Amino acid sequence: MATSMVGYIDPGSGSVIAQAVVAGSAGVAVVARMYRSRLKRALGLGRDEGAEPSPADTAGAGEAPLAAEPDGTAVVGGDEARAEP
Repeated sequence: MATSMVGYIDPGSGSVIAQAVVAGSAGVAVVARMYRSRLKRALGLGRDEGAEPSPADTAGAGEAPLAAEPDGTAVVGGDEARAEP
């Protein structure tokens, strides 16, 4: 009598495996970005020290601009804020 093995993953286990794969990928991406920025900084390939700050750098604490105009005007949370030149 021959028995065949059939693999089965129930939905609960499958979702845990999928979650682990997604979380692992996100973790690898964060670590890679962190080390890439450290390497760029060590090699001097980052942003120029005398460069003008972008509107994202001059936005209020915790508020990222939703859009930036060429004249330096940044739209933050629906209000218009002028970026300092």
